[in-house]
Amino acid sequence: MKQDIQDRILKRHAQCNYTCQYPGCEKPSTEIAHVISKGKYGRMRIKNYCFSKGLKLTSSDIDRIMHHDLNTYPTCKQHNDYMNLHISQDAKVESLIDEILDDIDKNVKSWK
Repeated sequence: MKQDIQDRILKRHAQCNYTCQYPGCEKPSTEIAHVISKGKYGRMRIKNYCFSKGLKLTSSDIDRIMHHDLNTYPTCKQHNDYMNLHISQDAKVESLIDEILDDIDKNVKSWK
């Protein structure tokens, strides 16, 4: 994992006082949950959706989206999976990707 991504993750834990972000849980956060899963399928969902919008993303661009603060939540081990968007929630995934793209760069066309 790149150092800038590790730094963002550590900063995200600190912002949340190292506490699980699952509603009602006050356990220490030991993991980072990705709303869009960080596996091969999640990366493919990001790539395909962005391609459908005319964006050709590099692996580094996908990493920026994958590890963005809007896609990550500090959690305890027990609640990590609760943060994932289910495979059938395409509209929510697409909406989240759009929100992340807007936050990363207001002029998305520069990624073409």
